Amino acid sequence: MEFQYRSVGTSINCSASALPEGRFTLQLALEQSSLYGASARAGSTTAEQTLESRVESPTLFRTVNSIFTAVLRDGQTTQALAGTDPLTGEIVTVDVTLAVVK
Repeated sequence: MEFQYRSVGTSINCSASALPEGRFTLQLALEQSSLYGASARAGSTTAEQTLESRVESPTLFRTVNSIFTAVLRDGQTTQALAGTDPLTGEIVTVDVTLAVVK
């Protein structure tokens, strides 16, 4: 039997650059990884599953990558749509507020 280890969770990288008239360009890179399979659906641990059930219903790695660019002023908020999960229909959004530290 072969195993593969991968990181799961959410990673957000953000960069900003100043524009004229007090505006800023923000660029967000979002990566959301999770597991989908018999153990993830049932809430059971891998140790509780039999070898047969793991072969019949393998665990899948799901990863959503999205890049979002916005132009904002201090205090403005916008919402970025990261995507819709094709397996569950879950819509992933990120609310972004620009706060300038002086």
